Amino acid sequence: MSSHQPSYYTAAPTPPAPPPPNRRAPWLFPVALTAALLAVGGTVFFLLTSGDEPETAAEPLDLNAAVPAAPPVVSTPAGRITTAAEPEAGNTVGVTCFLASNVGPRETFTIKPDRNGRPDFTPTWEASGYFCDVVEVGGGQQEVVSPIGDREQTALRASGYADDDISSLFAICADVNPAEDFLKPGYQMTSEQVSELVGALVLCPDQPLSAKWRQLIQREDRPATADGAVGDGPHRVGKLVKTGTWTTVDEDGCYWERQSSAGKVLESKFVGPGAKATATLRAGDALFLSAGCGEWTRAS
Repeated sequence: MSSHQPSYYTAAPTPPAPPPPNRRAPWLFPVALTAALLAVGGTVFFLLTSGDEPETAAEPLDLNAAVPAAPPVVSTPAGRITTAAEPEAGNTVGVTCFLASNVGPRETFTIKPDRNGRPDFTPTWEASGYFCDVVEVGGGQQEVVSPIGDREQTALRASGYADDDISSLFAICADVNPAEDFLKPGYQMTSEQVSELVGALVLCPDQPLSAKWRQLIQREDRPATADGAVGDGPHRVGKLVKTGTWTTVDEDGCYWERQSSAGKVLESKFVGPGAKATATLRAGDALFLSAGCGEWTRAS
């Protein structure tokens, strides 16, 4: 305790004079109140504006700016509506083939349909695969290929298969083994085997061995009917099937081709369901092949 301060334990001294009035009170209160209000207001302002980005003022509208012109209206003839052609459907099939010998390694190839629904067997043909088998369909491990799309449906009808499975046609198309038994000289094909090769030609008309297939098919002749109409199958041109223009309308899809005696394709076409097919047979044609087309009649 400092010595200059009085002791609280001495006798009561004479009461001191009352302190002078506090002169700071009149201006301290409004200052304190103002400071408090400013503090509260700042807090509220901070809470209201905290984290918000200032809004960008909208650009003034330019009344003199040019307005983009609307695209021109394309007129379409009444009753005609044209749309872009949709890709034809087809199965994606995995096949395994031998590459060197029937006891060597096997390789798996994926066969996908092109835009026209025709399976692309190029990978197996380039690898010279043979003794091929179907092992996958649509990414799943199965061996049954149910036809989808017009071309595959036509191939099924042409093959004459009793079940809804064209896996054998995929295996035939993938196989480029020139030593197949049915390709050996003197081999006698049955009508069922001819139909099977016709179904394969619908799927893979450009198969590397297809010229030999066509020469085998030419051994079987299915002549015109009694009234002169031509049905599906191979028909020799020049005698019972005359040259000229033939037409048919099929509801399910139609494949036809004109062949030379050497098995070369002179002309071929696949026609979608409901379309009219027209084929003009000429002098020098060896065979007219029809698959899934129904009945042809001679127009001229």
